[in-house]
Amino acid sequence: MEQPDIPEILESAERPNFRWNPSDTTYFASRQRVIPTADAGLALWRERLFAILLRFSANATDFFRLPPNQVMELGDVVELSHRVSDTPKRG
Repeated sequence: MEQPDIPEILESAERPNFRWNPSDTTYFASRQRVIPTADAGLALWRERLFAILLRFSANATDFFRLPPNQVMELGDVVELSHRVSDTPKRG
């Protein structure tokens, strides 16, 4: 399994004309929260299981070994739903 260390990679990329100060860096990461709904295409128990597994998965800050005090997380809520088209299928 890969274990990328972004600060270490950036530090190794320093060149004479490129100076990088790790303490002046802000990292941006995204986070999603999934909400199961009863009217979705999957069975409700499957949606709940997917939401739980996503919640327990590793977050980007830990995976990329980013310093927690330099990370800004942007998140959104995703509602699982399934819309049925109003137009009938031709067959």
